[in-house]
Amino acid sequence: MSKTWGFASLLVVLTAGCTHLKNNKPIEINTDQNSPLRMHVYDWNKDQPDSVNANQILLLPPLGIEDQNLQTDFYHHLYGGAQRRFASSLKIIRPDSAYAPYIEDRNLMRNDGSLDLKEVAFLGALMNCTYVICPNVREMIPYHPQRIDISLLLINSGTGKICAEFAGVFDAKNRDIYDYFIEYSNAHKSENESKDDLGFKIKSPAAYQAFVSDMCGTVMADRLSL
Repeated sequence: MSKTWGFASLLVVLTAGCTHLKNNKPIEINTDQNSPLRMHVYDWNKDQPDSVNANQILLLPPLGIEDQNLQTDFYHHLYGGAQRRFASSLKIIRPDSAYAPYIEDRNLMRNDGSLDLKEVAFLGALMNCTYVICPNVREMIPYHPQRIDISLLLINSGTGKICAEFAGVFDAKNRDIYDYFIEYSNAHKSENESKDDLGFKIKSPAAYQAFVSDMCGTVMADRLSL
């Protein structure tokens, strides 16, 4: 079974719903002006509609990654990070879905490199979701020292407006990011993992992508109460 189809099968199970894991305490993250992480909220309370589906969110695959296997793996991690932190119900569009052609970069990105908000909002409405989270990877170096430059837009499906944006430059050479990674790894390590193991763990693309995804989910869930 290929990675894509294996992931598709896994997501069939995951899309049944998610539970906010209260016992999995989020890391305290600094998003002030000196931090490599940023969170900007645009009139969030005003944009929330009176809808029975207000807590249902569509998470799109990350744009900007040409390697399909890498995109699929990172999508898996982003979903896991959001699932652990959000109380809201999440939906995805599976790679074998009839809607899959609509989530490609060429359909969602304009020629000038900007996001087509109307198309994103259309997808959200099509999937019966009030909001859409659209990740956009501006740079991704998957191997040590890793660097992932990512932004995640929260878009209102009804208005096509951006409600909030999280942006982060997760550079393994940055001291704050390295400290966040160690704190995250300590919180998720197995019983037989040592401190030396954590030093090697940061070199793992999968471990680093899981860490970045958890940070994204933590900040958005905390700032927006998703």
